[in-house]
Amino acid sequence: MADIPLFPLGIVLLPGGRSQLKIFEQRYLSMVSSVMREDTGFGMVMISSGYEVLEGRESGQQPNVETLGSFVKVIDFSEGAGGMLLITIEAELKMRVLRNWSADDRLMMGQVEFMPPEEDQPVPTEFAHLVDLLEHLMRHPNIQPLFEDFDFSSACGVGGRLTEYLPCSELVKQGLLELQEPLERLVQLDRIVEELQASGGG
Repeated sequence: MADIPLFPLGIVLLPGGRSQLKIFEQRYLSMVSSVMREDTGFGMVMISSGYEVLEGRESGQQPNVETLGSFVKVIDFSEGAGGMLLITIEAELKMRVLRNWSADDRLMMGQVEFMPPEEDQPVPTEFAHLVDLLEHLMRHPNIQPLFEDFDFSSACGVGGRLTEYLPCSELVKQGLLELQEPLERLVQLDRIVEELQASGGG
């Protein structure tokens, strides 16, 4: 177990996933500076209710968050206008939040338990169409620069990235994050893709 800073967000990121975040609140600017200086990371957890940004809100009440999230590290950064920081993060491990609290600067802290990595397997041939779909999605100009190379034979990798990029609800994505078997995640994703195609969304 470890006590680490938590970043409540409205997105889900699975191990191996990368994303860019714009950081402008002082508590998060300080957090990013600290984890980069100490070569460590922070926990990313999805908001179940409440608000991510507290500045300007009278109550300053922390949002409610899901208990399962990802431990992420900053792998790149650049400075933006007005003191804003643009960071690229990569998820390393899933983690379970046992409890959380607010630090003096209103940064959410959490006592977390790191979960063992999923046992990766090759993508079965019956899910080759999911690999084709992911290859198409990863050519998007906002995604392609995040990955110099990618293993499209990895069930963990393919399932993780499809979870992040498919246009389905964050609640559904949270459920996919919580699965421990990469092949079961592919089964669920195959069903989701079928439903999206049937509704004209894929």
